Amino acid sequence: MKEPACIKEKKKMKRATILLFWLLLWQVFASITNNAILLVGPFQVLKEILILVKTVDFYTTVLMSLIRIAGGFVIGFLLGMFLGIAAFFKPIIGDLFSPVISLLKSIPIASFVVLLLIWTGSDYLAVYVSILVVFPNAYLHTIMGLNHTDQKLLEMAEVFQMSFSKKFRYLYKPAMIPFLITCMEVAVGMSFKSGVAAEVIGTPNNSFGEKLYMSKIQLNTSGVFAWTIVIILASYAMEKGVLYVLKRYKENRFTLISQKMHLAENGRTYKKHEVTRLELDCIKKQTEDPQPDNPKEAGSAPDIQIRDLSKFYDYKKVFYKVNLQLEKGKIYCLMGPSGCGKTTLFRILLGLTKPDEGEIIGVKKREISAVFQEPRLLEDYSAIENAFLFGMLSKNDFDEQQEFCRLLLAEDADKSAKELSGGMQQRVAILRAMALKASVIVLDEPFTGLDEETKRKTANYILEKKGNKTLIVSTHNKEDVLLLKGEMIDGNKSGFNWNYGREE
Repeated sequence: MKEPACIKEKKKMKRATILLFWLLLWQVFASITNNAILLVGPFQVLKEILILVKTVDFYTTVLMSLIRIAGGFVIGFLLGMFLGIAAFFKPIIGDLFSPVISLLKSIPIASFVVLLLIWTGSDYLAVYVSILVVFPNAYLHTIMGLNHTDQKLLEMAEVFQMSFSKKFRYLYKPAMIPFLITCMEVAVGMSFKSGVAAEVIGTPNNSFGEKLYMSKIQLNTSGVFAWTIVIILASYAMEKGVLYVLKRYKENRFTLISQKMHLAENGRTYKKHEVTRLELDCIKKQTEDPQPDNPKEAGSAPDIQIRDLSKFYDYKKVFYKVNLQLEKGKIYCLMGPSGCGKTTLFRILLGLTKPDEGEIIGVKKREISAVFQEPRLLEDYSAIENAFLFGMLSKNDFDEQQEFCRLLLAEDADKSAKELSGGMQQRVAILRAMALKASVIVLDEPFTGLDEETKRKTANYILEKKGNKTLIVSTHNKEDVLLLKGEMIDGNKSGFNWNYGREE
């Protein structure tokens, strides 16, 4: 939400008043001192700046110092980021670089400057110092960002067989970017301070450091102030420029639907104002109950055998010696109170948790899909991208837009997931689970947040898409068992003897 113009004007006036206050205070102290060597006022400094900007040497100096410091910053940042990524995914690299990072953080910049002067001379001193300052910050912030990737989304990606490149692009990268922005906000100023300090010591030609040093030995205090202000402005401009580029990159997310709804009919692509009839078709589809297909006799889903399955947390029993045989192509509805271990059992089926005892036969990791207890959507991406994971689930077997309209309206397709209600998010998760080519589908309380009418339509959709797949559903409601025409399994069923009650 944009601020009203009057509030913006008030903020500008406030900033201008504060700036004017400090300028007046500066001028008062300069007048009291009355010594041009010890302290000069803002008017003398402004006069000095106006003299400087009329010379070619001024622009050459600014350009050369910016190239050195910005070049060092970019090299250090990219090097730290790429090595941070490598260290996160290959811990041996992190172990190798751990002492290097510790040294770079603890050794004073002055020591580096002296050593680099001996080894390389002064021409590129600012470049090397900027690299040494920025590199450890970028390295550590990259690892921190990757460590903050949502573990639930990573589990979703594992179940839905997302490739490493897609996981990095859609999960790791969004988690990393806020940390990199924070790093840049700090590192730009640090690289400028350290780079200029190195130039003051090395005094290479056409540099901020040289101008500051020459002003100092000439007792030109106004020159020192003038060049200091120029350095501050250059640092500010570089910081804003770098952050602008990175934030624009963050906002420029990859979407399948952005300004157009890519609805194709007879090879055409329609703009939003052209899709009224197609939207009406979608609404019509939603008012009709899809008829479930008759399951075919032949199917790829195997029988599932759960043998003596047990799970403990902190030596406390979640469930114990579960035995169950599930026939392929059937629907099983698992009933039980909250906390009795249904979700834990599902996590074991999905390969996300290891059992303490027992085994499961007949479930292959890459042949299973799931609706989790929460939707687990990528909030900044569109509903249709989440439903079909950026096109990787549909495999051109159906029109994604038309399939989306089976459970939601066409107008919701290009909304970001965070704009959807809880019930809408749940339906997107169901679309995603049913679109994956899997022989077994686990649905953990799939009707959460759905009203009765929507629940009925969603259940019919699940039945229609089921085919020969085996469905294992957890629910608290016996009506859901009837809707899905499933076989109910409860704790009293023979061979399924687990510990009822809260997971402790």
